Amino acid sequence: MSSLRDLLPIVIPSANYKQIQLAIYHNSISSVQNGGCCCCWVVPIGTTWASFELWGAGGDGGGACCCSGLGCCGPGTGHYAKISLTVTAGCYFCTCAAGSGCCAQSHCGTCGFPSWVNCGSNGQQVICAGGGYTGCVGCWHGYWGCTGICNGAQNFGCNLCAPASGRLPDVGIASIGGTAKDSNYCFSSQWFAATGAPKYGMSTRTGLERCTNNNTRQGCDAMNGSKWPAGMGTPSSACGGGCCWGSWGAGGLVLITYG
Repeated sequence: MSSLRDLLPIVIPSANYKQIQLAIYHNSISSVQNGGCCCCWVVPIGTTWASFELWGAGGDGGGACCCSGLGCCGPGTGHYAKISLTVTAGCYFCTCAAGSGCCAQSHCGTCGFPSWVNCGSNGQQVICAGGGYTGCVGCWHGYWGCTGICNGAQNFGCNLCAPASGRLPDVGIASIGGTAKDSNYCFSSQWFAATGAPKYGMSTRTGLERCTNNNTRQGCDAMNGSKWPAGMGTPSSACGGGCCWGSWGAGGLVLITYG
């Protein structure tokens, strides 16, 4: 007697639908020493299409002195972009995944670095994912009589980029910021919630509790490192004590899928 398996047709997958992936990134994904990664990708024989997915680096969090506190939102994740192209075997692309940012003691952090792919033959940019915007802390803990100059603004124009060819990405997601639970008083709970970047890092994490002894560990602390790829750093706050560092944004990623 035939079984159901015997009656099913034999299906042989076509080679035209094969998918191979190549990831380009610096292997120090949890370290501030992530210097990014660049390489040349040559289209293999038999390949007719390729998709490039890019994540820029996350923005860095601002540092704090005196009685500086958190803003309504801090730094942002790196931008995300994806594009699919028809390719020819033997052609090559110059690809670069962004490196991580730096720890910041100033009230404003720095923008994340961009990730990009250029055409090898003419250097024309194929696709780019900008770095995350930076967040700043401000002097609004009036209870402590804060003095000094603080910048409460945010830079939403960090490393925006578009392909030189004029073609927009098939999918693009802008930098996503976090939120702060702030307080005017040092004995109240203060913390920052940082979201992850699209697709691979959407889980949310919180920074160290503010106005505690742990505050002095804020910033270059492995336990409070940003989430790779493209995760934002976290800002710091100070409550009348010493200065505290803001943490760095995570490096970027280039993912090539082809077949």
